[in-house]
Amino acid sequence: MKYDGEIHNLVTAYPSYIDENICDDFYRREHAVLDAIKQVQHFFPQKEVRKILHSIYSSHHIALTYWKSQIEKDGRSPQKEGEFLGLVIEAVIGGAKILGPEMALRALIKGEELLLEFYKENLKSDSKLAVDFRDKIRDNFLPEQRFHISKLKEILENHYNE
Repeated sequence: MKYDGEIHNLVTAYPSYIDENICDDFYRREHAVLDAIKQVQHFFPQKEVRKILHSIYSSHHIALTYWKSQIEKDGRSPQKEGEFLGLVIEAVIGGAKILGPEMALRALIKGEELLLEFYKENLKSDSKLAVDFRDKIRDNFLPEQRFHISKLKEILENHYNE
């Protein structure tokens, strides 16, 4: 029976995910969306739109903090560089600064949709995520992403006649 305790210690010594880069990927993608929201919020003087954007920003900040804590549990520091989604959003936001708030809103929607797809893809992959991560994504992050997309589309519809 002595070996049971040793096996338990060995198993619990490892992080609760198999691919250590997956938390970094989630962190970088959440960070990219947060940056995009920060960059475009000045396009929207309407109080109700700013309130929605603030709510979405807060939700992503919570997710970012969650992924950061998971990375730090592994004794590492989060890295936000090298993320393709961040580069795509940055390019679209740059175009939005020239083309105006409707384009900025469309860029945010696209960023939210890409993040939603990334979360969904990772839920399908049994090998990358531990149960606690899968639960967090399924129960919290996916519903939040869907809500963000619906609210941003609602703003687009109500203010820019999509």
